[in-house]
Amino acid sequence: FGGSTPPVGNPYEIPGLSNVTSIAAGESDNGSTFFEHALAVSDGTVYAWGADGLGQLGNGTTEAGDSTPTAVSITGPVDSAVTVSSVAAGGGDSFAVASTGAVYAWGGDGSSVLGDGATGQTDSPVLLSGLSSVTSVAAGAQLTSALTSSGAFYTWGQIPDEVPATTPQLTAAPLGVTSISNGFATYYATAENPSSLAQTVAATTLAEGATAQLYATATFAAGGLVPAGSVDATAAASWSSGNPAVATVSPSGVVRAVAASGSTTITAAVAGASAISTVTDTPSGIALGPTRLKTAQAGFQYTATL
Repeated sequence: FGGSTPPVGNPYEIPGLSNVTSIAAGESDNGSTFFEHALAVSDGTVYAWGADGLGQLGNGTTEAGDSTPTAVSITGPVDSAVTVSSVAAGGGDSFAVASTGAVYAWGGDGSSVLGDGATGQTDSPVLLSGLSSVTSVAAGAQLTSALTSSGAFYTWGQIPDEVPATTPQLTAAPLGVTSISNGFATYYATAENPSSLAQTVAATTLAEGATAQLYATATFAAGGLVPAGSVDATAAASWSSGNPAVATVSPSGVVRAVAASGSTTITAAVAGASAISTVTDTPSGIALGPTRLKTAQAGFQYTATL
């Protein structure tokens, strides 16, 4: 609680903190107080208190803990003090997002949740490599995730039935992600629908058996949480063919001409927006017609389990 004898069950003002812009609380998945600690950002400095058995307070030791908020010293690559914008806390591990978009981690490293490439705990903040322009970090008992200003989504730690990732890994996520959170071993992302989706193709006519790459572009309207503009949605789209006997399409948007006659549609869909191309066999091969657009509800928020 950041004090000696707080009134249980009632709001309690933590002494020694002001101008707080971010706060996080870590807890154990088994009810043990050994992992419980708290972090806060005050005027760009991280303060930590609570249990310290895994070094999660970042003070260079692993001791019984501290009942009052104590500043955490975070030094950048050129030995300058780091200004922190937000913090995240897991089960005995701590993270700080610097104003530069860099991420620092310290504490326990169970399931490789620290992301520093090692497999042991650290009692002082370390800079995570492979991350830049990070806007937020979410910490769970077995995994950690980060979101960048461009919408890139990184994960590390233990995912069920997979080998632990000891460093941040770029992970597929919905387009337009605006916030992230973690459960015990699950990622969640709140995303915003694009206002429209367009589909283009590298070739307009295909011989039987030939292939062509289709491309999807999502557009976000002004006024939403996602910056207005267009982004490549080819990898994020779900691709389908209305009649695979005429033409098939792969999960990555590669269309293949199959039949000598007939027609079908190829659909790309992303979070409620879709783009449909008509595919028709002609004497000279498969012809891909103009794209028909379906507009989604702009600004609609949804939550995806990743």
